[in-house]
Amino acid sequence: MLTDTERRVLEVIRKHDGISRREIAKLLHLSKPVVSDAVAQLISKGYVRENGIVRSSKARAGRPRIRLSFVPDAKYCIGIELEERNFEAVLANLNGNVTYSLSLSLPRMNSKEELSEWIVQRVLELMERSQIPQEKILGIGVGIAGIVDSKSAVVRAFPA
Repeated sequence: MLTDTERRVLEVIRKHDGISRREIAKLLHLSKPVVSDAVAQLISKGYVRENGIVRSSKARAGRPRIRLSFVPDAKYCIGIELEERNFEAVLANLNGNVTYSLSLSLPRMNSKEELSEWIVQRVLELMERSQIPQEKILGIGVGIAGIVDSKSAVVRAFPA
């Protein structure tokens, strides 16, 4: 899990590839040590990497500035769409690029439990085929056509 500061720093790095710690500190109005600590955590978690030194036309004293880059393949998300007769699952990196997809006909199921188990097996199949380990999966989102009880967030009717 990321702290609020780590999230803010990560978002800046994602939007400004090659940015330095110093530039992040200026943009976010944070101290350099706070930014350095957040960057160190993001590097250790695999979300960020160092990409060389920022070249300057001016001769500067002190430590050289190091470019930072976002690592979109640090984590992945799975998206599932259930339709009346179709099942589609995609695996996407943190930039939203689909790295693997699975499209199948949805077989007839006799119960919600049977459908749930079938979906779990397809997710495991997707992860196995893509060779992405479970610890790299941030979460799974499911889109389903049907009538949803707004108070309980339970699907009450699903196209058969």
